[in-house]
Amino acid sequence: MGDKAKARETAKSIGVPILPGSDGPVRTYEEAVEVAKSIGYPVILKASAVGAAAACASATAKRPERGVDTARSEAERAFGSADVYIEKVLEHPRHIEIQVFGDTQGRIVSLGERECSIQRRHQKLIEESPSPALTHDLRKAMGEAAIRLCQAVTTSTPGPIEFLFRMGSSISWK
Repeated sequence: MGDKAKARETAKSIGVPILPGSDGPVRTYEEAVEVAKSIGYPVILKASAVGAAAACASATAKRPERGVDTARSEAERAFGSADVYIEKVLEHPRHIEIQVFGDTQGRIVSLGERECSIQRRHQKLIEESPSPALTHDLRKAMGEAAIRLCQAVTTSTPGPIEFLFRMGSSISWK
C-alpha cells in the first residue's frame, strides 16, 4: 500500500468505504477540476506516496489551480513524484487508525483502534484508545474492513489502516 491512490482503488474494489474522489492519480489541471466539480468542493489533493501528510493542499471552486500546483510541487519535492489524488473534504472528521498485524501464513488480526483526531498541521498530537466515538458495532466493522484490505494486498507487515469518520455518516477509509 505504498501508493495511496492505488490503495484507494483496491479498497473500493473490495467494498471498503472510501471518500468520494479520483480514481487514481490526477496528472493534469483539467482532470483535477473535472473530478473536483463532479464530487463538489471543497476538495483536498494529497500526494500518492506513503507518508505524504505534508504534501496536501486544498482547493476551492474560486482557485482550484492553486491547490493542484501546490500539492504537485510539494509531492515532487518530498517524494520525487508529483502524483496526487483528490478526495472530498469531510468536515470535522474523526481520524481513527485500526492497528493490524499479519504473518507470512496469511493470517491478519486487528489489534484495536486509536483515535488520532487532535492534530496540528496533519501531525498527531494525542492518541486515545479506545476511541470514545465508536460503538461496538462500528469498531467491529472498521476492524473487519481493515483486515479485508490487508488481505487484498497480501501484506504481512504491521501498521495502521486509517479511517476518517463523522458521526451520522458512513465510515470512510483514507
